[in-house]
Amino acid sequence: MREQDIGHGNKILGFDTKEEMEAYLESSRRRDHEALAEAVAEQNTLTYGSYVARVAGDLLIFGRIMTEDEFEDPLEWVQVQESRDEYGQIYGQWYSIACPEGEYGSAHIISCWPIPEAVFVYAKHANWVPWAELIHTLKEEISAAQARQSTP
Repeated sequence: MREQDIGHGNKILGFDTKEEMEAYLESSRRRDHEALAEAVAEQNTLTYGSYVARVAGDLLIFGRIMTEDEFEDPLEWVQVQESRDEYGQIYGQWYSIACPEGEYGSAHIISCWPIPEAVFVYAKHANWVPWAELIHTLKEEISAAQARQSTP
């Protein structure tokens, strides 16, 4: 496998054979499934239509999880639900200072944190530039949730 770092925690992967790619995908699915156990209560409440923030490297990304109405193919919607339930992958529209026009993609729920719609709208009006108070609040909320989870 070859990796090319394209910045902000993203990379392009290349494989020499189809078998190598399939082995990587299976390993990735297994890791995603195992990571579901690390999700805290707030992350487990994320549902279709939820607004979220997530960090990718040094980049704060804002997103909205897609809903059933946004999928034209019923089979595709079933696959999206299975991906969420089995592997923690959610599909949405993601926005940041690196991609202010937005893009479709997926993320694991353990990398996402719920935010109110009002925060998402404010971020949109701020051209997706994160502000200090938001970053501070997110860090506090995530730390508190992780501390609760690690307490027996």
